[in-house]
Order: sequence, then structure tokens, then C-alpha cells
Amino acid sequence: MADSSSDEAVGQIGLWLKNLSKGRASIGYWVAPSHRGKGAASSALGALATWGLAQPGIHR
Repeated sequence: MADSSSDEAVGQIGLWLKNLSKGRASIGYWVAPSHRGKGAASSALGALATWGLAQPGIHR
């Protein structure tokens, strides 16, 4: 994850497809303490979840 105005890294988010054969995926993330509470995680989570749910084999 990066701040859109400065391109500074503020955290990390990932999508794991280990259980895709069972129709499941997992998302995990962390945000640097100085950037918590500013919406970075919710923005990144929304974008990644929207993209992930559009992929074949991932069911809500």
C-alpha cells in the first residue's frame, strides 16, 4: 500500500489463493503505525476484494 499523494509505502496487503480449489481465498494486511486510522487499509481492502471476487474460482 502506498500514499497516493507521496507514493510513500504505508503498509502491505496480499491475497492468498491456497484454498482456491475449495472456492476460498484469504486477505491479510498491515499498516505502519504512523499511517493507521487514515483509511489506507479500508481503501486497499476494498480494491483487492473487488478485484479478487471478479476472479474465476473465488466465491463470496
